[in-house]
Amino acid sequence: KLLDFRIAKVFEEDEKDRALTRTGIRIMTPEYASPEQVRGEPVSTATDIYSLGLILYQLLSGCPPYEVNATSALEMERIICLTEPQKPSTMITKLTVSGGGQRTSSEYITQKRHTNISRLKKKISGDLDNICLMAIRKEPERRYNSVAQLIHDIDNHLNGLPIAARKSTASYRTKKFIRRHKTGVIITAIAVMIIALVTTFYTVKMAEERDKAQLEAEKSKKVSDFLAGIFEVSDPEQSKGETITARELLDNGVKRIETELSDQPEVLANMLGVTGTVYKSLGLYNKSFKLLEKAYEINDSLLGINSPESAKSLNDLANLNFAMGDYESAIEKFNQAVKIRTGIYGEKSPETAESMNDLAMVLREQGKYGQSERLLSASLTIRAKFLSEKSPEVAQSINNLALVKVDEGEYDTAERLFKKSLKIKQNLYGKVHPTVTETLGNLAQLHQQMGKYEDASELFRETLEIDKKLFGKIHPTVSTDLYNIASNTALMGDLNGAEKLYSEVLELDKKLLGENHPYIALDPNNLAGILSDKGDYIKSEVLYKKSLYLNKKIYGEEHPEVATSLSNLGVLYERWGKFNQAETLLKSALEMRIKLLGEDHPNVVTSINILASLMSSEGKYKKSVQLYRKLNCWVRITRKQQGLFLVSVIA
Repeated sequence: KLLDFRIAKVFEEDEKDRALTRTGIRIMTPEYASPEQVRGEPVSTATDIYSLGLILYQLLSGCPPYEVNATSALEMERIICLTEPQKPSTMITKLTVSGGGQRTSSEYITQKRHTNISRLKKKISGDLDNICLMAIRKEPERRYNSVAQLIHDIDNHLNGLPIAARKSTASYRTKKFIRRHKTGVIITAIAVMIIALVTTFYTVKMAEERDKAQLEAEKSKKVSDFLAGIFEVSDPEQSKGETITARELLDNGVKRIETELSDQPEVLANMLGVTGTVYKSLGLYNKSFKLLEKAYEINDSLLGINSPESAKSLNDLANLNFAMGDYESAIEKFNQAVKIRTGIYGEKSPETAESMNDLAMVLREQGKYGQSERLLSASLTIRAKFLSEKSPEVAQSINNLALVKVDEGEYDTAERLFKKSLKIKQNLYGKVHPTVTETLGNLAQLHQQMGKYEDASELFRETLEIDKKLFGKIHPTVSTDLYNIASNTALMGDLNGAEKLYSEVLELDKKLLGENHPYIALDPNNLAGILSDKGDYIKSEVLYKKSLYLNKKIYGEEHPEVATSLSNLGVLYERWGKFNQAETLLKSALEMRIKLLGEDHPNVVTSINILASLMSSEGKYKKSVQLYRKLNCWVRITRKQQGLFLVSVIA
């Protein structure tokens, strides 16, 4: 073999030779030329080492690290000086037949070496990869110092000794030692391996904990500095005597987040998630969505979709979808969060239980009470096992399970659960806290459904006053409180007061939630009921039809809310004297409720009672009596199974 290290000259050259080997300033064989040769810089022993490294590379892989077939000097310089070579062990897996020749195919290379791709890759990986890549580094000073050092590394590899081209870690040197003395130390090696494994495990664990602690400390400092910067705007020198509100501080902080924390993506994602959740609690859903979506995208790209951080971001987004009334998106994200968290933490973990609980609440809104109750019970069991039974999470699970019990007509069980949840929350937070008023309002609603209107009114008023202190006058929670008071006011007979409150709720919800939220379907339904009671049937019909249309659009053709809209419109037509239209709607409502809720549900009993009354008004007494008898039978069953006190009166 003739090695051309810059001193050879071709006297009779063809076109290819003229492009590759020339007389003049740069005399070289391009396939073996080093970056400094190509750039016309001074050459040294490092140049020879580079060329030797290329030869070793080709001996191992069967091809050079890159093809230098360009006729342009600039292109040749780009390839040699800027292209990073792949490992030889990687290159052999990517060789393909080209130009009809076999010498560039993986099959040809492995055939000549009497082996296969996986074995050859395994043999070259590690030491030989590192020796080659060190010899052909772009920077001369980072290559071997001498040819002797290169030869020494190759000899060490052949003799099973550590090489200079590879980082000399304890595990690497240990592996080399074991390979050299495998037979003589096999018994001792077993004991040493056990000790080494135990030692390594705890060493790595401690290092991980240390690194994690350092990272968390850095995060905390970043967050502290950032928050301090936000609150600097309240300094008189900057505020110039003007009062800075908490909302202004938050808005100002969000503007600074992406610029000041751009070099810390994990901290950035965390802060976006925190501020997005704060905006959600303030009822500013559009602002919240932008921040929470950005936090999820950062965590997904930085840590992967199956990371704990991504799972939390996904769960936060799902909760926002739920609050915005986008139930399908919420269910899809919650299911994904449950799957990811199960993979990370296991099926029975507090994190998985959180996503299960949240998913259950969306299913409840869709009228899937059985699925919702099963998930809530499972979530409560997990939380009670891993967390304190007096924890906020357990209290919330009890509250949510009570809500489903209300939907299923088990009022006594629901009341017991609400009171248990409320006691835990008040012990944890006192009386002025959002989660306390949530359960307080739920208990008030239950009292209303049980006919305890005075008790319900007192609890509703207490809830409203606390929520106004917490959230201000314009907030989804305050809107819900007003709605509950309006409902109770109507049941207590104050129709004018109820109409005023329902109108206020409708306008507030439009402002807060937009036109396509489930609450926007509920609000006109309630207002229509008041107008019907006042005898304004024309306006009432318009509102009931609007509510029915929106409920079908949101929930589909079959849903408890759709059945309620059908029933209410039917009752209106009965009052109006339009019996045929009323009968069609009331029968549809009854059939839907039986199908969705079962025959022993209170809403089914209500539908039968309403339909029987209509039959009596139409003079269809035989059918009316049949319905009332069926009603009485079901009332007895319901009392026995659920402890309800229902009264049926045959007029």
